[in-house]
Amino acid sequence: MEQIKFSALVSVYKNDNLAHLKEAIESVLSQTLMPDEIVVAVDGPISDDMRTLLEKYAEKYGFFRNVFLPENIGRGAALNKVLP
Repeated sequence: MEQIKFSALVSVYKNDNLAHLKEAIESVLSQTLMPDEIVVAVDGPISDDMRTLLEKYAEKYGFFRNVFLPENIGRGAALNKVLP
């Protein structure tokens, strides 16, 4: 049987909790069926700690991609912008 190809989309913005973001990403990474890519829509400016965390995941996992949007446009619009 052919494996299904899919992406996991995550959005984050400045008021999101850093621990919750890490927990969400780790949850995706621990699934039995791994996505072909994880794309994080960074909806506007974020804290340095959040940026560092996201950059570490991108360095560690070749299928992890961050898309930094210059301003907050809302979760739905941000996710639509990063659709592969």
